[in-house]
Amino acid sequence: MQNVDSKGLFDVLAAYESDSLSHAVDVATPSDAQAVWSGIGFRLRDFYLVTELGSVAEIITMPTVTRVPGSVNWLYGVANIRGTLMSTVDLGLFFFDERTRLSKRSRVLAVGHEHGYFGLLVDEVYGLRHFEPSDEVNDDRQISDPALDDFMTREYQRAGQHWAVFDLGKLAQHAAFLHAAA
Repeated sequence: MQNVDSKGLFDVLAAYESDSLSHAVDVATPSDAQAVWSGIGFRLRDFYLVTELGSVAEIITMPTVTRVPGSVNWLYGVANIRGTLMSTVDLGLFFFDERTRLSKRSRVLAVGHEHGYFGLLVDEVYGLRHFEPSDEVNDDRQISDPALDDFMTREYQRAGQHWAVFDLGKLAQHAAFLHAAA
């Protein structure tokens, strides 16, 4: 260690900084990091979808659900998640009139929204997905379905897989979604 008495403390710290910087590894700058769009990837039927990272509060396995009498068939029921009641929706039944087949890969996307806390049962969750601006598909979109089109904002292709961006905010404000009473 250098003799602090012969040099000022500031000079010693400056020398340490200089030595550290000479060994630094190149990392992405903040402007590079902002160009990447990240979201939660999931599958609904044969559709690979991704939603805004901040839209999903948590991802859980299918909880114990209590059916709500007089509600629409796509409202699976309500679940008690750590003391908070969460309406649980079968997203496959809501969009395609076909019940989601529960499997060990099925998950519920828990979403906190101004209209409350709700869960969306999906076939599978893939976790974080990251997309560069060059991954965006502008001309030849592959994912389209009349039931989903109003909720998909754009599409990405990464490693040969197409992912449509699904807007959970639009779903939460959709009139049919808000009126679950039969």
